[in-house]
Amino acid sequence: MAEALNVGEPWIMCQQDDAPQPMINTCNGFYCDSFKPNNETSPKMWTENWTGWFKSWDSPDPHRPAEDVAFVVARFFQRGGIMRNVVRWSIQNLL
Repeated sequence: MAEALNVGEPWIMCQQDDAPQPMINTCNGFYCDSFKPNNETSPKMWTENWTGWFKSWDSPDPHRPAEDVAFVVARFFQRGGIMRNVVRWSIQNLL
């Protein structure tokens, strides 16, 4: 269906290991440094860098130190990554 629209730009499929060509599969998660696209000609992209997570009433507050985010982002680019995006940012990440 996406290809039938003829938009002239590649489509990105997040967390889709079997994305057909010319779609580009990307990584979503806390750690994507070891992610490999399903096609060797596709760029290594991180579309959702989860800096936090949803709070549950019956669980401890999720916490991810800024140092961990910085380290894994640097490692992602060191291992050939070309693009990274941040999602799920909250005031909790600043505390």
